[in-house]
Amino acid sequence: MKKWFFILAVFIIIVIVGQQLQKDKLEIKSETIQEQKDGEYTVVEIDEEQMKIGNLLLINAQNQLDPKGIASDLITINREKALDHGYSLSSDEVKLSQNMLAAFHEMMNAAHDDNINQFLITSGYRSLEHQAQLYEEVGSVYALPAGYSEHNSGLALDISSTMSKMEVAPEGKWLQQHGAAYGFILRYPEHKQHITGIGYEPWHFRYVGLPHSLIMQERDLVLEEYIEFLADEGQLTVNTGDETYTITHYDYEPQLTIKIEPRVDYEISGNNVGGIIVTTRERLR
Repeated sequence: MKKWFFILAVFIIIVIVGQQLQKDKLEIKSETIQEQKDGEYTVVEIDEEQMKIGNLLLINAQNQLDPKGIASDLITINREKALDHGYSLSSDEVKLSQNMLAAFHEMMNAAHDDNINQFLITSGYRSLEHQAQLYEEVGSVYALPAGYSEHNSGLALDISSTMSKMEVAPEGKWLQQHGAAYGFILRYPEHKQHITGIGYEPWHFRYVGLPHSLIMQERDLVLEEYIEFLADEGQLTVNTGDETYTITHYDYEPQLTIKIEPRVDYEISGNNVGGIIVTTRERLR
């Protein structure tokens, strides 16, 4: 009798865990882009410059960052504030986008709650001049030319562990597992080198924002693949449980105008390869 009670208890636990995993699973649906009727909308006129600005810019050896795409809200990280959030800096000159830094601090606070707190930022934003000098010093094996590195955008950072190498450190494992919840992706995973053209860099993280990071993690996509995925899908709805996002891809054309539903939060980003991505957010709770 005790054996059957034990088996029943195990079965119930499996069912509950399975239901929780299903509940936590990201719900992603493809949608047909609907023709927008006349009414009250926020109308946004898109110019060619918008393709070169935003969190979803594809920057790699084939796609150069336009200087306009450098984050306009760059801020030097305060060493004392860094320590307050459970990480340290290799230099007093580390800069990041202020918007990205806010998300990063939220992520560091969560890591600290999990007793993961030996992070060290070794690099953030690099000026085009700095990148050119670095490329001249170390060559193409260790650096990209000016304008072709994500560090030039202010949306990427190299983060290490003070305890061990990131590929084995608790800090590296935590970021790979939880970073997407805060808008960050591991930009150069080991099994995607044939797509990114860059070897495994467990220390290099890129901010793309929500819900894009969650979709990329769910579908195991690097940014090159994700940009193509959005262009192919046209429109997606993403339900995270707390929020519903709608992501719409537009091919850029002159005099492009976009209508956005009233009273919704939205972000517009170029992808640096001819597309515009509009992300709207509706809170469910």
